[in-house]
Amino acid sequence: MSLKLPLDAAGAADFHFQDALGQELPCSCGRVHRTQLEAFIISAKVADRLPDLLRRWGCRHPYLVMDRNTERVQGADVRAALRAAGFPAQDFIFPDPELVPDESALKRLEAATRRAEAIDFWIAVGSGTLNDLVRYVAHRRSQPYLVVATAPSMDGYASGASPLIIDRMKQTFPAQSPRAILADPEVLAAAPERLLAAGVGDVLGKYSALADWELGRIVTGESYCPFLVARVARSRDSVLALRRAIFRRELAAVTELFYALVEVGIAMDYQGSSRPASGAEHHLAHFWEMQQLLDGCHAPPHGIQVAYGALLTAELWRALPAICPTTEGALTHAGDRPSWEQGIRRIYGPAAPPVLALADTDPVHNPALRRDRLAAIRANWPQIYALREQVPLRAELEAAYRDVGLPLDAASIRVSPGRERDGLLWARDLRSRYTIFRLYEDLGLSTILGER
Repeated sequence: MSLKLPLDAAGAADFHFQDALGQELPCSCGRVHRTQLEAFIISAKVADRLPDLLRRWGCRHPYLVMDRNTERVQGADVRAALRAAGFPAQDFIFPDPELVPDESALKRLEAATRRAEAIDFWIAVGSGTLNDLVRYVAHRRSQPYLVVATAPSMDGYASGASPLIIDRMKQTFPAQSPRAILADPEVLAAAPERLLAAGVGDVLGKYSALADWELGRIVTGESYCPFLVARVARSRDSVLALRRAIFRRELAAVTELFYALVEVGIAMDYQGSSRPASGAEHHLAHFWEMQQLLDGCHAPPHGIQVAYGALLTAELWRALPAICPTTEGALTHAGDRPSWEQGIRRIYGPAAPPVLALADTDPVHNPALRRDRLAAIRANWPQIYALREQVPLRAELEAAYRDVGLPLDAASIRVSPGRERDGLLWARDLRSRYTIFRLYEDLGLSTILGER
């Protein structure tokens, strides 16, 4: 098709990312969007397509990274296809039953690659954690990589960032965007039900994320792209409509879920950050995951925790008053740095140092910028209040969740009532990003969160 440039929200419905791979796209937002993704292949026996891709790119020494599960469902076929085509196809297989993207996993992967022969291309066979680890290592070595997906479980396949747990804190690091994404629809549809739920939950969390992004535009003037908002919303709405068919494992519906997840990742790549996909609901999920790991527990899949976080943020949006609350005293309430630091140390424990370090550069803690935000909030309150209509009622989300087994309460994601409340009060400090949590803080309304 012929792309209409510059990109704008009005033309978003006719845009197909497969037609824009490898191109630079001027956009009405003022940016030029680009992604490193050059190939997107979803077909049966997709492993057989790899050798031609690698030859096209002059690759001679690919290195496969997988775990025991992904080796069984797809990795063995990838290895066999490469070796049959004359590639050495060295590999590393994580033995972990529940792989965590932390320093330990990175050290093991990097140690294995030091023992390997020359590597000129990386191939991740798996979904979220494996993808995050491989693209981060590929980025550090300035080498290309691709992913052979095994589950429609997360929206980061096309992203150029890796969320990793470093110093016990979930942090997002620059990473290598994939040169190609490949998947077999039969493999995707056979993924465990909890991974299908995670993919659906991650996409439905975009109600909250997109409202937060526009809130940030209004209050702080941050970079914002109506075209990307329209594309992500379109993907979200498609998954919502197909949710029952996805859980019947209908190939067309599962394929559409995977398209939506990849497109959200491309939106992040286009924007150069996770802003099109991640807001307060993701901060909650990251907070709970960190706390569960500190407790020595394995966290449920990320998208499932995101889905529950979106229920809580939906309530916060709907609780906004029609008239802007008085902001007198809000500066003093939110600006008590000693009390805040004490709370961070209490809540985050051994993970507190990087959270405190982030605050030193976070503009949210700058009193002058806080005054500017309060002025913007007062001047634009009707526009801010109208954003609540973009977020469904909690009851409406719960009705959709029941169809696919997504969590309706904190216990379903192994979060206690106290830990749920801690997330509402303290998860905002994991990221330098304006969200509904920061709005409550600026208005001196954070105590409401602790009363839930």
